[in-house]
Amino acid sequence: MYIKAAKTKLWASLAAIALSFSTICTAAPACEDSAPVAKAFQAKNKRRQNSGGLIEVVFRGLRNSVGRISCYLFHGKDGFPENKEKTVAVQSVPIIDKQAKVVFSNLPPGEYAIAILHDENENKAMDYNFIGIPKEGWAFSNLPSGVFRKPKFEECAFKLDCRKKTVVVDMTYMN
Repeated sequence: MYIKAAKTKLWASLAAIALSFSTICTAAPACEDSAPVAKAFQAKNKRRQNSGGLIEVVFRGLRNSVGRISCYLFHGKDGFPENKEKTVAVQSVPIIDKQAKVVFSNLPPGEYAIAILHDENENKAMDYNFIGIPKEGWAFSNLPSGVFRKPKFEECAFKLDCRKKTVVVDMTYMN
């Protein structure tokens, strides 16, 4: 009888511990007594997620869904538009039903410009025909379609001075 009572008490204690553990794990927000390191990590990530602006790039005139769209974001004229080493961010996304969207996040306010390549063969470079005409599509922020020269940063630049900036670009194809 003594052993049976001890087992019952043990099972009750284990059940109480399990219930307490599940309450701690599912409680939101985290317990005030959680480890300082965990609190610091959560605070740092929350600041990182909420800091900086966002640039959303939307494309018009994609001729097909082949390949990827590669966007090169520059924060200043240094290296614009062809020096990939001078970019502050690069993104490459698939094209679905002749549509694509690129989002750059956690950016400080300032002046930016974007160079875009429709990389149809996914070799991460613009391809040219035998006389030097581009075989793939391209675009630049704030530059209308049909401009057939290397643009200046000042022509393509836009200001990020709010939480979200949407940039619509018109693709250019030569063939």
